[in-house]
Parts: sequence; structure tokens; C-alpha cells
Amino acid sequence: MDGDWLFFGTLGDKADSEKARAEAKKVPNFGKLKAEQEGHVVMVQGSAWNNAGGPLAARIVLDDVTKALAS
Repeated sequence: MDGDWLFFGTLGDKADSEKARAEAKKVPNFGKLKAEQEGHVVMVQGSAWNNAGGPLAARIVLDDVTKALAS
């Protein structure tokens, strides 16, 4: 799967996501992803994207997407 955008997160905070991305960059094929090549990898709070539910989590996800696509 090679999408235009990659929203990259862990169950920790965004700093944990940055650490995980640094590890992912060590995998040879990660650099071949279209989103990585075009600078479209966005660090997110993974718990809001994957574990949490309800309107507050939905707002976080929508805000992340809106900010990414507006820039």
C-alpha cells in the first residue's frame, strides 16, 4: 500500500511517534513510499486514531487531517 499521505502514530504521544518513524526510516523500503518521498508523513497521537473513541477522538483525527491537507 502506497498512499499519498501517511499518518504515523504510536499509542504514546507525538514524540514517541517521531522515535518510531526514525526506526521505520531504517527499513530500506520505507524511503520508497510515495508519502515519505513527498514529505507527506504526518506524526499523530496514535491513541486517538486507533484506541480512543467518541467525539473528542474524532475531533483530533479531523484536526490532524485538516492541518495536513491545508499545508
